[in-house]
Amino acid sequence: MDQELNLSVLGNRILQLEESITNLSDSIRELNARPVENEPTGSQAASPICRDSEELVEIARTLASNASSVAASESAQGTSSTVRAFHPRSSTEDIGPTSQQHNPFADGTEPDATHSIIGVPLTGRRRRDIESWITEPRIATSRNSVSSDLLSMPNVASISLTETSQFSDALHTPPSTIHNQEDYDIEVEFIKKRYKRAKDLMEASKYREAIPHLKRTLDTIKVAEESSVFPDARAYQEVQRLLATALIETDSDLAGAETILTELFETPTSEPSDRFSAAHLLSQLYLNQQPDDYTRAKTMCLIAVKGRNAILGRTHPETYASIALLCSICQASNDSDEEIWRDMLPEDFHRDSIDARTFSPSALQALQGHKSTVWGVAFSPDGKRLASGSEDWTIRLWDVATGAALQALKGHKGCVRGVAFSPDGKRLASSSLDYTVRLWDAATGAALQTLQDSTNYVYSVAFSPDGKRLVSGSHDYTVKLWDAVTGAALRTIQGHTTWVWGAAFSPDGKRLVSSSGDKTVRLWDAATGAALQTLQGHTGYVYGVAFSPDGKRLASGSSDKTVRLWDAATGVALQTLQGHTSDVWAVAFLPDGKLLVSGSGDNTVRLWDAATGAALQTLQHTECVRGVAFSPDGKRLASGSSDKTVRLWSAATGAAL
Repeated sequence: MDQELNLSVLGNRILQLEESITNLSDSIRELNARPVENEPTGSQAASPICRDSEELVEIARTLASNASSVAASESAQGTSSTVRAFHPRSSTEDIGPTSQQHNPFADGTEPDATHSIIGVPLTGRRRRDIESWITEPRIATSRNSVSSDLLSMPNVASISLTETSQFSDALHTPPSTIHNQEDYDIEVEFIKKRYKRAKDLMEASKYREAIPHLKRTLDTIKVAEESSVFPDARAYQEVQRLLATALIETDSDLAGAETILTELFETPTSEPSDRFSAAHLLSQLYLNQQPDDYTRAKTMCLIAVKGRNAILGRTHPETYASIALLCSICQASNDSDEEIWRDMLPEDFHRDSIDARTFSPSALQALQGHKSTVWGVAFSPDGKRLASGSEDWTIRLWDVATGAALQALKGHKGCVRGVAFSPDGKRLASSSLDYTVRLWDAATGAALQTLQDSTNYVYSVAFSPDGKRLVSGSHDYTVKLWDAVTGAALRTIQGHTTWVWGAAFSPDGKRLVSSSGDKTVRLWDAATGAALQTLQGHTGYVYGVAFSPDGKRLASGSSDKTVRLWDAATGVALQTLQGHTSDVWAVAFLPDGKLLVSGSGDNTVRLWDAATGAALQTLQHTECVRGVAFSPDGKRLASGSSDKTVRLWSAATGAAL
């Protein structure tokens, strides 16, 4: 009696399965009658999924037939093989991210692994694809489950039904039926638009926004490897490279970026150009992660140079980019080969002409702790500490080698705009919108003195080369000189017609320079306060200003989006550096005078050749860059930003430390 009941139940379930197959067949005929998206008008060609569908029906019928015959055979032998109940569901039903996909054979009862009900004739590589797809339980996404299932189906157009493969696993996930072509079309269009959106964001350097789009696109390509969504076999490698670059730029998952790039580089089937792009980026990663060990970085960069030379040619911009990176690595490691490699670059080659996704420096270390915009940054004379002033009213001291926060100096009652170490490194000066300049013990963080600047904002502060005086720029249109020991006001210098933003001493301490909202840069006699020169040329407010280390040149940054270089002796304008797309807030020279750095409201730090004015590199923050500074040994560059971080970069390579 039990056997008869089992046979009756089995028969009913098989009939239900066959009914679902019939419905699948009807749907397929409807699909095959529709034209493929983007095909020329009048074309009725079927999509790859449609072309494969009839064979999938045959496979499904074979599964049902085998299930029926096996069940009948086992029942005749007095054994019981569990066949799972069929529970139909809507094609638009969402399944939770941790739920197992619906299985037409499943009712929750675990199968006996010794009783296989699957016997599908398959051969070749497609057989392995089908086997993996059928026998491995999959997790449906929380999005349109049917669309996900559709994209997961292996292409079976090349399956030859001449060989038989007996699978031992009894837990399977056959394809869902496709009830609506429009669902598929919408899903395909959505995926393509996501991919395009990700690429547009990368082009705009909006890396953090691009990451979720890239991750989802990458997951989709993994699933839809052979569907019509991404007919280009390079799509997967392209998205890998873009995602790795975005992760590096945002300092969000460097280990993940290295894993992606290593996979891309080591995969034999990757396109050569993609492999060597990965080698280039890995070289930068290795250099950033171990700035004192150049072996791996140099080895990987050599691979990139030779590979790109072989497939792209000697004069291709990407080949030049890898040679330029190799020059930087050689320079950082004091390798004499630098001159040889540099001779291979054309005289007019500029690193920022390279596609940012191919060449962009990476943000590998961000010092976090401030709660608002970081305005001022300064290195200690020994280069071991870094000070930063913020809109959160605090000054923070950092260990340059480790990035560790050392101290938070509190006492200001307003935004801290400027910070400066004394030449001996024992004191720290800060300027604030609370109308004061304050002096601190750089070792203990103790407040030493408060210098009151009447009732006006103090935007900048700097020590004289001998450490005996301070200069500040104020909102009351003046430049002020202070005794750095006693805190006494020494002199108030007038001449600007509106607020004074920047102020600094010349390297010999004999002159002062100031920048102002009156669009001028002015030079003054530091001893007498007499006006020496007025430099005119900017068409907007002038913010940052700095002397070159030899005192022969001046650099200034302006709201007119330019950096200008001046002859400090004659006041003659030497060059106008263009490239920023927003206000230039800060400028600084490398200690040897060969490089100039600028920070801008366009979220970038730019490095320039101070002799030629050529743009060399563009480094990326996620918000406006307010302050920049080089370390005394010239090896490091610091930048402060409205993104609340201080970032440390290698001055030689542009890579963040």
